[in-house]
Amino acid sequence: MKTLLNRNKRSFYRGGAATLIACGAFLLPEACGPTGEPNSVITAFNVGMTDQDIKLDMVFSDQFQLNMDAMIPIINNFTGVRYGEVDLVTNPGGSGFTLSLAVDRSQLPQFGELVEFEQTQKLPNGQPMSNYINAPLYRLTFHPNPEIEVSIYLGPTKDNFYLGAAVGFAFMDQNFPPELVLTQLIQDKEKRKVAAASIFGPKIQTGMVLAHGGLFIATNINKLIEYYPPVTTNPSIAKSIPLQPYSKLDVQGPNAVFYRNPHNLLPLLNKFNNASEGVYPRSKPAVIIRGDE
Repeated sequence: MKTLLNRNKRSFYRGGAATLIACGAFLLPEACGPTGEPNSVITAFNVGMTDQDIKLDMVFSDQFQLNMDAMIPIINNFTGVRYGEVDLVTNPGGSGFTLSLAVDRSQLPQFGELVEFEQTQKLPNGQPMSNYINAPLYRLTFHPNPEIEVSIYLGPTKDNFYLGAAVGFAFMDQNFPPELVLTQLIQDKEKRKVAAASIFGPKIQTGMVLAHGGLFIATNINKLIEYYPPVTTNPSIAKSIPLQPYSKLDVQGPNAVFYRNPHNLLPLLNKFNNASEGVYPRSKPAVIIRGDE
């Protein structure tokens, strides 16, 4: 898995046929900063594929910070098989960060192995996933430390195989409205949906935190392979496919009407930054979190 997980180069090709897909910014519609520039939440959504590996990168803009270097292995607790890992990496300069999900497709489980796991079509906070995901997925959950929860979503079948990840952070519990979900769908130039990305609030009942707020990404591997078959004429060259976000940011949850107004949404996103700074200050070295190998 070493070549799968080169965080510096953001690539993981093993010399096999490869496809590299990159999309543009995830924007708040009609919301501009003091200079009139759009306030981007995500500046890139990258997908890389070979015949053995797949990697998703969700790159947050430098308006946001998460001073953390985390590596959480995805290991089936029943079989001990390692499927891949989730990474959180601070971008150069200490501003912005990247959430990555890397998976060795040759190690993905047979569906008979997944029956031990929960099946759900909801985010950790209980709100529905984007309608881009058309069936309940198998969920595997990990706790690399008390402040972070990681969920991996797989399935539901080998012919309709979604791959997704959610990372929850304790610092969002009091700084993001419970059950609020902000979602952006990603499409290619043929206007085919290829991925979904969400920021979601915590689940809190009677003052108790049942699930942290966090970040979610998902894509349908079968569709990616159908739309962007790997390059076979020259395996050493990655094929680049431009992707674009939908212009509309979908806001769901109990406070959706209020936060559909960009003037109310922007201060909320700033609270993410302030809460992150309180827990992982940029004035100190990045917090390093390593899950059990």
